[in-house]
Amino acid sequence: MSDVREPARRDEQPTELERLIGFKRVSLAPGQTQHVMLTADPRLLANFDTSAHGWRITAGGYSLALSRSADDTIATAASAGSGGVI
Repeated sequence: MSDVREPARRDEQPTELERLIGFKRVSLAPGQTQHVMLTADPRLLANFDTSAHGWRITAGGYSLALSRSADDTIATAASAGSGGVI
């Protein structure tokens, strides 16, 4: 099983929120590969903004991690977003 999340820093307290935004169980034989696509609900990247009466995604960079479990990250990637209310 793999999940996509923001990786935690092991040497200090996390300063940013980590959220599980998707997962899919995949069973593979040794040497077998498979493409997997995950679609995250945009609200999982947002916080509710009471003044805007909607979900706000903060502009800036985001780190994504592909993991076998919560403590077994196997790949990371960076993404940028323009932010806004959804």
